[in-house]
Amino acid sequence: MDNVPTRLSAALRGTLVALCVLTRLAFVGTPAQAAYGGLRLPFPPGRAYVITQTPGAYQNCAATGGSHCIGNDIWAYDFGLHIGDQIVAAHSGTVIRYVAGFGIGSCDPAFRNDANYIVLDHGDGYSSIYWHISYNSASVAPGQFVAQGHPIADAGAAGIVCGNPGDHLHFAVEPTPLGGQSATQSVQIRFDEAGEPALGTAPVSANRARYSATYVGGSEWVVLGNGEHHATTGLWRNTGWDSWSQTNSRLGTFGPEPPQDHPSILTGTNRVGQSQATVAPGQVASYPFELIGPPTPGIYRVYLRPVIDGITWMEDQGVFWLVDRR
Repeated sequence: MDNVPTRLSAALRGTLVALCVLTRLAFVGTPAQAAYGGLRLPFPPGRAYVITQTPGAYQNCAATGGSHCIGNDIWAYDFGLHIGDQIVAAHSGTVIRYVAGFGIGSCDPAFRNDANYIVLDHGDGYSSIYWHISYNSASVAPGQFVAQGHPIADAGAAGIVCGNPGDHLHFAVEPTPLGGQSATQSVQIRFDEAGEPALGTAPVSANRARYSATYVGGSEWVVLGNGEHHATTGLWRNTGWDSWSQTNSRLGTFGPEPPQDHPSILTGTNRVGQSQATVAPGQVASYPFELIGPPTPGIYRVYLRPVIDGITWMEDQGVFWLVDRR
């Protein structure tokens, strides 16, 4: 009988330990059978940023209690981007959530719901999420398809961020959430060029866009009479890693004059086709077309932007042709 309290105490301690372990397991990630891949680092090629926090699954959460130790952050990475640094898509996908109306946050939990972010649906049941973007900095819109490597926003310090100002990029992949609301648990990931980077390392991005263009020349200021024609050619260099085909490589109207995809009074159309059958990376594509003098005198412009129809718009550099109709 003298040993009964001892046996009860031992049993009670064992039960409490088991409960603690189960509780901790509920908050610490279990590695997936295979890490989700096909990702590239979420910043432009050649740039390197320090990993300021690794997934909670690789931390001693019982000792540190890091912010990545619970919920949908257990497989998240923090990158040391600063306010205004460019964020690019780590994977191609469609924008299903875009929140960007908040300013600088703080370490105060009251800022929990004030974090700007973008969610890209990869189309395979998973989505990538980019947290703490700068106020109103997104270069994409809900419903837009974004190719891997293309800019989506600037880094910032919105929401719960600790430091002065605490700016960074918080990145994770999770099963595609209902309505784009990030509420599910993140999954283990690896980057093509960096694997699963360790704390304090600064992996270099190789996230070069599949489709990317740089303006070379051709824009003109032309004086035309009513109905007068002028032949011209726009030139853009292929700076992506895939070739452009004549079947879908175009210049498209993109605003402000005329509005996006609207026919221009100067060309009579909303698209200008590529002259070459194929334009390989590094080569220059030619887009020949004619400007036509409008019936009414005035100053007219047509803004054109390269596009791979059915896939993605490429960079907008504000290129336009101007006609002085006299």
